[in-house]
Formats: sequence, C-alpha cells, structure tokens
Amino acid sequence: MAGAKRRDNSQQKPKPKSIFQNKTVRITIIVVSLILFIVIVVFTIKAYQKYFVDTLKISREVFLSTPQLISLENNNQLNKNAVDPIGPCYTFTINGYTFAIPESFTPVKIDYNSAEFRKRSKLGGIYIFLRAEPKTKTIYFNSKGIYKWFLPREMRYFMPLVLNSTIHPIRLMFKAQLFASEGISSLIFKAYWDKNHIGYIFPTPGKEGYFARIFRMDKNNGGTVEFILSNSIEPVPLTDWVDYAKKIKMSMLDADSISNLSQESSIYSLDDLIEQASDDTQQRKTLSIGLSEFFRTKNAEWLIPVAIVMQNRGFFPEVLDLIEDYKTEFDEESKYYSKWNEIIDKAVADSVAIEIDPLINLKEMNIYCKNLTDFDIEKLKLNISVISKFGNVQSFNISLLSQSSLLSRDEKKLIIKCPADISLSNAAEIKYRVTNLEFARR
Repeated sequence: MAGAKRRDNSQQKPKPKSIFQNKTVRITIIVVSLILFIVIVVFTIKAYQKYFVDTLKISREVFLSTPQLISLENNNQLNKNAVDPIGPCYTFTINGYTFAIPESFTPVKIDYNSAEFRKRSKLGGIYIFLRAEPKTKTIYFNSKGIYKWFLPREMRYFMPLVLNSTIHPIRLMFKAQLFASEGISSLIFKAYWDKNHIGYIFPTPGKEGYFARIFRMDKNNGGTVEFILSNSIEPVPLTDWVDYAKKIKMSMLDADSISNLSQESSIYSLDDLIEQASDDTQQRKTLSIGLSEFFRTKNAEWLIPVAIVMQNRGFFPEVLDLIEDYKTEFDEESKYYSKWNEIIDKAVADSVAIEIDPLINLKEMNIYCKNLTDFDIEKLKLNISVISKFGNVQSFNISLLSQSSLLSRDEKKLIIKCPADISLSNAAEIKYRVTNLEFARR
C-alpha cells in the first residue's frame, strides 16, 4: 500500500514549465527582437545612404534633401512701372506652350519640338534651350525587373517620388542615378507655374545655370516642358533664371487639340514674311511668326525667313547646319526650293572667298581661299567644272583642307593637280561650287 501511495504522489507532481510559456519572457523577446530589427534596418539605411553619398562625392545634406519650393513671383510684377529685366522679346508657341526669348538671342538649332538660342555664334557664353512635348515622357522598365513595382512609369509621377526619397532603397538608387547623369551637386528646387504645372529645377553641370523639367498634372498623359538657361562665362544666378522661366505660358490644350491645330491654314503669308526678313526692324516679328508656324505645321518652308535673320546676324555656321538638317524636306517642285538654295549660296559667299588661277602648261590650279568669318573652317570641298571653248564640260571634286584648317580671317594659296582626264589647254571658263563647308566649333 505504501508503494502504491508513493506512485500516486509521483504521478501528481507538476511538470516544469517552458521558459517560453512565461508571459514576461515572451514580451521581452518580442521587444528585443523588434529593437534589433529596427537597429538593423536603420543601420542598413544609413549604410545605403553613405554608399551613394560616397559614390557621388557630394554632401549627405544635398543628396538626402528634398526639392525646395521657390516662387516665380517677384516685386517687379507688383510694380507696373518696373523695367522688364530681360528686355524686349519675341514669342512663339511649341505644342501649346508659349515662350518668350529676348530679341538679342538668335536661334542656333531648331528641331520639331525644341530649339536652342545664343547671343553669339561661337560656343560659350549665355545659352537657352527649350523643349515642349504634348505628352508626358514615359520610363520603360525591364519587364522582368522589380523596379516597376516601386516606381511609376510616367515621368511626372516618377520625378517627385525619386527626388523626395530619403529611405526607400530602390528609389534612392534611382535618385543616385539621376544625380550622376545630370551632374547634380547642389540643392534642387521646385516651382508652380500655375495650379496644373509643377517644375523641378536642377543646377546644370558646372553650376553654369539651371535646368527645369515642368509637368502638367491635371490631364492624363499631360505635356512636358524642358528649359535651360546657362552661361559658361558668368554662371546664371537662380534669380536671373526665374526672370526668364516665369515668362513661359503653360498650355491648356490636349494632344488631340494640338494635332488639329497643325492642320489649320496659316493666317500669315510666307511670301510677305520672307520679304520682311531682311529688314532689321522686323526681325522680332519675323522670328515670332516663322518659329510659331514651323512648330505648328512642321513645314520647313517656314524656316526660310528664320534662316535669313540668322544669316543677317552673322550666324553662318548655324545657317549651314540648319540647311543640312532640312535639305531633304523641300520638294524640288516647290517655289521655295530655289529660295532655300539662295540662302545656301549667300551663306557660302559670306563665309569664304575663292579664286581659281589655272596653270595650263603644268595641269595645275592655284586656288586662293580667304575665310571671311570669325570662325575657323575645318572642311572645304569643291566641285570644279572646266568648260572648253567648244562647250564641253569636265568636272571633278577636290578637298582643299585635308591637312590643316583655314583660320578665321586668314587666307591660303593652295596648288592642286588636275586629274589626268581633265584638259586645261582649251579651257574657256572655270567654275566651282562649294559642296561642303564645315566650321570648327569652339
């Protein structure tokens, strides 16, 4: 009986509890785990941020800052008698957006949705670039990548998410790529042109000025504007940039309306515009109408008066580039085709003077070339025609500057050998045509 009693007592002895069944211990473990998790996350974020800051070689404050809001308003707008700081302007419209450019600036490159302007033909100095697209830009992610899960494809939504990122690793990575590709090393700003348009303003590489991307936010697939003002000689302060940028008038049109406008007939006469283009007092009007109609219709014929103004202002390299860009856009049957060729001939004649002196007995030619411009000429090619007294024509091509450039305002005497099948003995006349003229860009 005693043995049975002892067995009953042993069966009633309670089992020891697991440490994890203790409520206090469980709470302690959860709290410690949570703290460790937070510490690891914070440490990882800090390390991630430091990696990008060290890689970009910029201050932590700049990289982790968010765009600072600035106003496009100033005291001059409140004072009706204030002098406009950028002076008289010519205005034109691209895809519904209206731009004002000081009349001292000349177009130097024109595309279907963008244009560049300078005060002088040589590279350097103050420079304006602008672009207006009727639709927003879209970013294309790899279909197998994970980025599309964290970032929108439309640039107008992508930009604020990335620029305001301080913690999210994927967004920080794209922010670092943006800083690296744009050469950003100082603070970024943002501004509202109206309630529907917000722009993000970046310093240009070398801090020569500022570059804005402006987005329309109230419409699906709204428009986008890019605007740069920089100066390689004297950097543009933000206050001066604002004086130019605030003149951009935002578009209220959608892409379909802009497309419909391009089909409408012009209210202006191209013939009249070409005629007045040579009048210095009409240059502002000529540029306003010519550029607006070109950007509206995409018809290169409207660039004829613009090219005449460029030529009259001494922008010979840019005129030749413009002609090269649009030479295939002219129908040879068009009455404006010959006018376009006249501009080419005049630009060449204003750039270089050429005289040919044949040496009949030696089957050679002395070619005298004089550079009439302030720019070095790198390439000069001629098509030379030898017309005999019997009316026969023999032609050949020659490159005159294969060894060296023709410096600005300089002249050269070049001796060339005629091809074996070209005879000078019966030459009655020698003509030439410049087939290629390229300037050095400095």
